Amino acid sequence: MGLRRQLDGVRRIQLSRLRHSACDLHPNRERTDVPINIKQNINSFMVGIAEDVGIEKIKTIGDNYMAVAGVPTPRANHARMAAKFALDMVAATGQLRARLPAPFTIRVGLHSGSVMAGVMGTRKFAYDVWGDTVNIAARMEAASQPNRVLASAAAVKALGSDYSFDGPHKIDTKEGRVLEAFFVSRHP
Repeated sequence: MGLRRQLDGVRRIQLSRLRHSACDLHPNRERTDVPINIKQNINSFMVGIAEDVGIEKIKTIGDNYMAVAGVPTPRANHARMAAKFALDMVAATGQLRARLPAPFTIRVGLHSGSVMAGVMGTRKFAYDVWGDTVNIAARMEAASQPNRVLASAAAVKALGSDYSFDGPHKIDTKEGRVLEAFFVSRHP
């Protein structure tokens, strides 16, 4: 299927979820070794928050939740939408952790930029986004700390003075790049 287009000014949110705390105690245990009913509970929880904020869930990949703001409908406030969603998720998972039998943390990565978006597949269709923006958001998530939001310099620039930033921090990527990143929080 050939439906695709380039979208500029998109905020991509990469949330890594279900980092099972038992892994710290049992290093040989698989990180995603969490019962499926708990994963479904957390996924439903995330979808609800995404819908409330106006974020588009793209897919879940293992224990990652991939979402974007400003796709498929461009929005002037997509940077604030993405940051609000990311910080709401961090806050909400604190409440959710108390209700689940398996403790977990999340790490969030944000990046702003252009993506390609479209419907992929010939038999089984799926809407997806791809490009360097997707990769950088994933690098931000991987470098983030538990229960924190790490944003690229491009995302921070788009947010302006709406949030507080801790940084810059230098992130070395597996591609050999060094990226500037900032931890994002709400103003006190």
